[in-house]
Amino acid sequence: MKKHLLSLLVALVATAGSLPMAAQEAYAVLTEADFTLTFYYDNLRSTRPGTKYDMPTTGATPGWAGTDDAPQGKIMQAVFDASFADYRPTSTSLWFQKCMKLQDIKDIRNLNTENVIDMSLMFQGCSSLVSLDLTSFNTANVTDMNGMFSYCSSLTSLDLTSFNTANVTDMNGM
Repeated sequence: MKKHLLSLLVALVATAGSLPMAAQEAYAVLTEADFTLTFYYDNLRSTRPGTKYDMPTTGATPGWAGTDDAPQGKIMQAVFDASFADYRPTSTSLWFQKCMKLQDIKDIRNLNTENVIDMSLMFQGCSSLVSLDLTSFNTANVTDMNGMFSYCSSLTSLDLTSFNTANVTDMNGM
């Protein structure tokens, strides 16, 4: 009996090891306890507590962001988990639009922007954001920065020293 159980256990372990793992996906999670929006790129989505959001399609407003009719009044902090550094978005347009209580963005260096072409309205209306260091951004492929920082009325420190705007065709209201 013991040999049979041991054989069965070995077979189960071998089978489990050969099962496909869930594919990595990019998503964001809003934790209501501290109003933090965290960005991940992994296969652990189902295990994370909080409200989960898919990455938006190009041109669409992210589910976590605000709009003119309904500003986002919860998010106080955003965090880019180390896993997110492996994700390559092509647009960050509207990502923090109307996040009126957003005060801090941690580890933004984990947002890889090498393939981004559209950053329009990315921080538009972030009226509580005081400081932003975007020196880690690779903007060589960006063509649209329209309104990127518009209505950021509290922004007093903004570091864009690494920005390459050679391909940008729209900086209107930046």
